[in-house]
Amino acid sequence: MTRIAIIFDSATGRTERLARALSDGAAEVPGAEVTLARIAPLGPAAAHGDDVPTATAALLAGADGIAIGTPVHLGAPSAAVMAFLAATGRLWLEQGLDGRVGTAFAGAGSGGGSETALSTLFSVMAVHGMIIVPGAPRSVDGPGGGSPLGAIALASSPDTAAETELARARAQGARLARVAGALRALR
Repeated sequence: MTRIAIIFDSATGRTERLARALSDGAAEVPGAEVTLARIAPLGPAAAHGDDVPTATAALLAGADGIAIGTPVHLGAPSAAVMAFLAATGRLWLEQGLDGRVGTAFAGAGSGGGSETALSTLFSVMAVHGMIIVPGAPRSVDGPGGGSPLGAIALASSPDTAAETELARARAQGARLARVAGALRALR
């Protein structure tokens, strides 16, 4: 069984929609077991009304593949995402994520700074020794957010573009699960 963890922070719902689409795509890969988890907010907790568990370092340590989703704030991942990742220092000391597969995705207001935010997440993954798998942008053509680095949902996207963004996220989730499954066999 290939274990996939998809963790995210989402203030407006854009990043969560992408997370669910990545989860759907990964779940379509035979042998993949997907866990979706929300990164705890730094301020007062917003009521989400769902049963998505809170992301933990233990979830990451048990995963073969990890997708991290963030809202984009001033060209950077959200403070909640960065605080969560900063708390993974013990995993780094223990090399707990070394050789695991990682990818990233983002929800953004305008698209400005999205690739910088994804690159920041990839840098954290590299420090952990993870194998970085970018998105699968050529697998789905159409308007909307998206980048060679990963799926991006834009606030300004019309409904037709939003469907393309979700299709790109599903393709990215499937790619993560396939690569993680192949590399799991080598560990």
